Amino acid sequence: MLVNARNGSPEGIEALAKQILASIILPVRIVEQVEVEFDPAEGILLFTVLMPNVEEIGLFVQLKTKARPATEKELRNSQEFLVHALSLRIIHEIFITPEFSVVEMVGVNMRLSYTNRHKGTRMNEIVGSLAASRSEFSDIHITEVDPKLCFRALKGVATSSFQDLSPVRPILTFDRADKRIVESREVVDGLDQETNLAAMDWEDFEHVVRELFAKMFSARSAAAEVHVTRASRDYGVDALIHDPDPIHGGKFVIQAKRYVNTVEVAAVRDLFGTVQNEGANRGYLVTTSSFGPDAHAFAKGKPLTLIDGAHLLQLLKDFGYSFRIDLPEARRILQGR
Repeated sequence: MLVNARNGSPEGIEALAKQILASIILPVRIVEQVEVEFDPAEGILLFTVLMPNVEEIGLFVQLKTKARPATEKELRNSQEFLVHALSLRIIHEIFITPEFSVVEMVGVNMRLSYTNRHKGTRMNEIVGSLAASRSEFSDIHITEVDPKLCFRALKGVATSSFQDLSPVRPILTFDRADKRIVESREVVDGLDQETNLAAMDWEDFEHVVRELFAKMFSARSAAAEVHVTRASRDYGVDALIHDPDPIHGGKFVIQAKRYVNTVEVAAVRDLFGTVQNEGANRGYLVTTSSFGPDAHAFAKGKPLTLIDGAHLLQLLKDFGYSFRIDLPEARRILQGR
């Protein structure tokens, strides 16, 4: 790994960077929830970190003889400190490590999963972003600085209030093609309007769902992109949405289930895990069948949207498609294949 990093291998650089991050001592582990990307042409190393939510974890303040729970203000101050201090620490560790000599700039995007106080919904947004070149950072003595002042001096951006959180637009992002993405096929316009979606080929169904979401998202953001992922299904994602809109955009994942039976809660749990691992804003689970009470209960309050067969037909109808879903017929057809 060290040899690969010294040679400037993107894979070696990214793997070693994750090890460096894992070595930073924090109240909770974050190494499993970090994305690292290296652009060898520009010498830019970019971290996207799903940081600990201090308010949800809880902290204790150590007094002389006992410890007490931190106040809300102390929790918010700790969250703010973590955004500033951890961003600076990550950049510092990269620039002092000899194996990263090919890195000329480091960017850190701090993502936080939290509950929107106005709507009560779960959010997964970037709340802090910092980037610094090697020359900018060379004069900084990391142990002597005030993290907040140093963060601001380097033109970092963070949410204006850690009491009423709001996302920020990241300073650095990479427009890198996802290796899981496969070429999209136009399927929906070639289908008979009386097509039984529950009986169609499962790969074609994924492309139908992709086309539907492409129409839905492009209606609000012309730059949104919706892609189907590889048919191996090893990744837990059937389609990915990238919407660059700074207010309503972000990354969204879709799972398409061409089912003839009720979708179990395990599938919804899997989707939630995928949303967290991908650092996505929201996950959509689309099926030709329905969801049980356990599935709806688990999804409540989480950044998940469950779309059953009836809802799917209505969404397609909004764009002029009059398909149908007949589960008994689909069972007979699928059993005969």
